[in-house]
Amino acid sequence: MIQKKAIFNVLVSTSLLTSLVLPSWVSADGSANEVQREQPQGNSIIEGAVENSESRTNAASISQASYSTANDIVSVQPIADSTYPYRTKAFDFELPSHVKVTLSDGSETELYVRWDFNKYNPENIMEQTFTVEGTLRGNSWSAGLPDGINNPQNVKATAEITISAAKQIKSVDPLADIPDVENGTSYYSLGLPDSVGVVLDDDTPATVGVTWSQDDYDMHDQSIHTVELTGRLGDRYGLPVGIDNSNDLKAKVKVSFSEARTIMSLQSVVIKDVLSGTNKTEKALGLPEQVEATLSDNQKVQVPIEWDVEHSAYDSSKLEAQTFEVTGAVKGIPAGLKNPNGATARATVKVAAANHVTHIEDVQVPLVPNGISKTALAFYLPKQADVTLSNGRKDKVDVTWELAESAYDPSNEQQQTVKVMGTLVHLPAGVAAPSEKVTANVTISAMRYVESINHVADITGMANGTNATPEALHLPKQVTVTLSDGTTISVDAQWELHNIGYEKGNAKAQTLKVTGTLINLPLGVIDNNVQAKVNVQVDAKIEPKKNVGVTMSDVSMDKEGRNTTEVLGEYFLPLSGDVTGSNGQPINGPGTALMVLQIHINGEEVRTIDYLGRSLSLNTKLYVGWKNNDVLAEVSNVLKAGLLHHSEGRNYEVITSTSPDGIIIKQKQGTGNSEDNVFSYVLENGKGSAVEGLTWGEQETKTEGRWGMVGQKAKFSVQVKNGASADGDLVVHVSDGTIDKQISVPVVVNDDAAAVARKVRERLVQDYEIANAYSVKADGSTLAFEALEEGSKHVKVSVKTLIDTGSKPDEGSNKPDSGNGNNSGGADSNNNNNGNNSSNGSNSNNNSNNNNSSGAGSAGGNTTTDKDNAGGKGGTPDSDKAEDGDGKPANTFVDLQNHKWAQKSIEFLNSKGIVLGTSEHVFAPNAAMKRGDFALLLMRMFGMKSDATVRFSDVPQSSYYYEAITSLKAQGIVQGFGGDKYDPEAPMTRQDLMVILHKALTKSGIELKAGEASLLNHFSDSDKVKSYAKDAVLALITEGIVKGDGSKLNPTAHASRAEVAVLLEQVFHKIPVNK
Repeated sequence: MIQKKAIFNVLVSTSLLTSLVLPSWVSADGSANEVQREQPQGNSIIEGAVENSESRTNAASISQASYSTANDIVSVQPIADSTYPYRTKAFDFELPSHVKVTLSDGSETELYVRWDFNKYNPENIMEQTFTVEGTLRGNSWSAGLPDGINNPQNVKATAEITISAAKQIKSVDPLADIPDVENGTSYYSLGLPDSVGVVLDDDTPATVGVTWSQDDYDMHDQSIHTVELTGRLGDRYGLPVGIDNSNDLKAKVKVSFSEARTIMSLQSVVIKDVLSGTNKTEKALGLPEQVEATLSDNQKVQVPIEWDVEHSAYDSSKLEAQTFEVTGAVKGIPAGLKNPNGATARATVKVAAANHVTHIEDVQVPLVPNGISKTALAFYLPKQADVTLSNGRKDKVDVTWELAESAYDPSNEQQQTVKVMGTLVHLPAGVAAPSEKVTANVTISAMRYVESINHVADITGMANGTNATPEALHLPKQVTVTLSDGTTISVDAQWELHNIGYEKGNAKAQTLKVTGTLINLPLGVIDNNVQAKVNVQVDAKIEPKKNVGVTMSDVSMDKEGRNTTEVLGEYFLPLSGDVTGSNGQPINGPGTALMVLQIHINGEEVRTIDYLGRSLSLNTKLYVGWKNNDVLAEVSNVLKAGLLHHSEGRNYEVITSTSPDGIIIKQKQGTGNSEDNVFSYVLENGKGSAVEGLTWGEQETKTEGRWGMVGQKAKFSVQVKNGASADGDLVVHVSDGTIDKQISVPVVVNDDAAAVARKVRERLVQDYEIANAYSVKADGSTLAFEALEEGSKHVKVSVKTLIDTGSKPDEGSNKPDSGNGNNSGGADSNNNNNGNNSSNGSNSNNNSNNNNSSGAGSAGGNTTTDKDNAGGKGGTPDSDKAEDGDGKPANTFVDLQNHKWAQKSIEFLNSKGIVLGTSEHVFAPNAAMKRGDFALLLMRMFGMKSDATVRFSDVPQSSYYYEAITSLKAQGIVQGFGGDKYDPEAPMTRQDLMVILHKALTKSGIELKAGEASLLNHFSDSDKVKSYAKDAVLALITEGIVKGDGSKLNPTAHASRAEVAVLLEQVFHKIPVNK
């Protein structure tokens, strides 16, 4: 039969090669011959043979042999058999950790072995032989094989192990008796041997450990007796390897005890110089807990005594010297001793006579402020008085003042001199309470009044647009006042900023007169209704007068700010009362107390570690004479030390609280959660005068913790890209949603980017509002900002240029809509928000006497009406005819170069006297149209004057747009906000403008088509059109007055002056001539 090769052209990845199963060769008749595998040699096991897979070629079945391109493990090196004694531990088997394996390519390598000892029974005393298997691995920490090695047959290493039968203990060597042991000796002091000799069943000797039983020993048996103690063979770990004790033989030893010794006498005790008034307790009197006893064998030992103080003759209330005797009985006679004769202890106690207070120093308290309450006098009176004792010693003693009985009259504003009496309390031990009182001579000052406030210097240089806050306006926190007694003091001022007439959106300079109320005056001072006053000068809005060539990059947010959302758990352990214990006790003496605090965090106790490494409870030693703050400080220190050794202790901080008194345990920032369980309590408050009067309450959970984000402060930067190419003022616009202002920075030609950045930084930090919000640093040409408070920031820092470029609205899809006509030429897209942007900084005050109104929102609102031009003539279909008709010649505006699309409309309406410029040759086309100015335009255009006087509270009668707004209000064309406000200086949105324009057209009798609602669907932002504006917007779209930019209407955008001019020109031509 002719054999033909089967050729397979397969493109596979390396990782797939190991899993491909291909026939090694194919015979001409289509049957495949299997590849014969050699049987592995040596100690190895092959498990789970893989069956040949099947494939079909031309409907003929061909069986395929398993073939792998990687190396397969064929065999494992043999491991010699081994034998071990009975109860040998598995880890003591001398098996290799690595073995050599033979691979399918004939090479050898070494692999790690993980041995399995499940077949081993270490408790089987009979001989046993078993095979242990080892799984092959690449290393000890991984279950896999090295790359390129496979084990498809699951070959394992094997080793045969034989465990010998156990050798049994046949007998135990006898132990020598232990004679003459002192009665009452502790079991652990008997001197029992810890090992014993044994003979095994093969007659070989061995030594094994012994574990003795205490069951047969009674250390309180006072008679002469002998005890046989038994012990289990084997120490705490059992018998040695290879040995077993199936017969349960025991070790035995006899111990003989002598008779208990008799207490023959107890040593007498003498205690001298006990202070008078000492409490009638054995601890207070200093009686010892143990005394020396003489025994029947003439030895001397210490025995515990219980003293019968109650039945002694001592009287703690007597002031005279006393000597009395106290008897005591042996308490809990120690083992090995007996007291058949009832020997008792006797103590002679000598109490000294009480000392007396021979002199109490009067207390002088001057200059107490007038007007305080009687009880508040306690804050000015001392807590202690100086006394002299009969033994010549001087001391300080606590005083309780009798405030209610004093002659002080809080309503009397004149100077007063009163006496306040007090009683001495908590006298030192051994001092008798005197009958004399403590006298305090208190001088109450006369009431003082604020006569005047020193002049507060004017605050100047406030940037236009500064918010009306005390920090932003740099209002002083304190002012200096002169009082009625001629003295001067500084007091806090609270500034009233609600009614100062400040118009943030007004681009003109403003002088604000701010008044403030005096607050937090010292006791004894009345403000007398005197107010603080200060003038604040807000500069006119700064606009660029020339381009100095400086450019800046967009703001780069280096770190997003965010507010804190986590809540930190807080737990409070309250302390009430005050230490009332006597002073003067020696440290570590009767006045010392030991307080034991326990705290558990998630079930784990907080403990301290001493210098010996011992784990101890939170024991706190308190000393006599300490006040509450001393107690709290010591408890805090002990608790802090304990938290350092707790697994979760570092998540908490300890704070002492003084109002109210107590200990606060609080989660640290970043660890707030509601799952932690903190439980603290005082286990033992201690005894003694150190803690008399103190009471610890139950723990209170002040705040429940909650997981959340830790707040962070925003960091951002902006780079000065180009230096100055000309001398002049660089205008930098800074806005973040709260701050919105333009800052002037003087630069000179050839200032490089780094110099400009440095100058900008110096100017920004001089602005109090910016300085209170951000830290600003200059690093080369980069300005780095860091917020001083947490929270998200949306910041913009940009350069304002001389001329803002615009684009023509409502002229097809390739041009921006009228709502975006102020976003070109690198100008700030938000520059119209205040509706007061001037195009070239020209001061419209030049026209203030000419009553020359812009009618379309002049810069800063510095506009007045031109009554001669109000209500220009009606329109005509030909604009040229209109301009050549009864209109006046149009002004030439110099700032329309980038607004050619609007220039014709502006000049046409200007010739009709409907729109005017912000100055003679400046129109400010990018400035936002203000609500008041648009009302004036409509009045002029439609001739809508009314004699009605419907007023708004924020539209002064002297304002240039007063007549227009009141007239349109009377005719129902405009409405206000909140009833009586119109907000005339606010910029107007496009949809509000359309609503008002629609009403004006309708009121003038001009019929407009209603329009289909589906028209709005042509605009992607139609959902932003408010319901109240939809009818008006649809009508103006249908009439072709509003077109949008082809895809958007921008209904919420502010309409610029140029956009309004184009819109009104179209409306003008729709007005019939007779209108």
